[in-house]
Amino acid sequence: MSGPSLYPNIKRSKSGYKINSKDNSEDQLIITSNEITMKEDNGDPLEKGPIEGTGLTTGNKKVMEPGETYTFKGDKEVLETPITQYGHQTDVAHLNGGGGSGGKGDKDDKEDDIPSESDLLLERLKKKLKKTGQWGDSVVRSQPTIL
Repeated sequence: MSGPSLYPNIKRSKSGYKINSKDNSEDQLIITSNEITMKEDNGDPLEKGPIEGTGLTTGNKKVMEPGETYTFKGDKEVLETPITQYGHQTDVAHLNGGGGSGGKGDKDDKEDDIPSESDLLLERLKKKLKKTGQWGDSVVRSQPTIL
């Protein structure tokens, strides 16, 4: 069965969000394979960070971690959506508690000595994502962008 694409405004890609891909700045991509590698061409973990993958035939969703490989059985294409935080792309360093966007400023700032409620929540979510592949209480779900 074939017909018009359900995602006509989302670019199809073979190289995905790899650092040297011409497609890596897209909000979402459709990968034309069911085998997804979360590694750069040199074998390093993907710098883009965690990505939600959705099989376009089965609807199966997975939170894909950098450095891993995933197979979407029963699918021919996978919708990839980088996991975002506060409307910005989340980088690997920030997920691991390092610098990057959203990191802490000067150590001399007294307010930074006391973690905010959102900092505590973020730490809990990072631990859960690392342990279970889930962000929050359920698998990350996002809606396709319709232009």
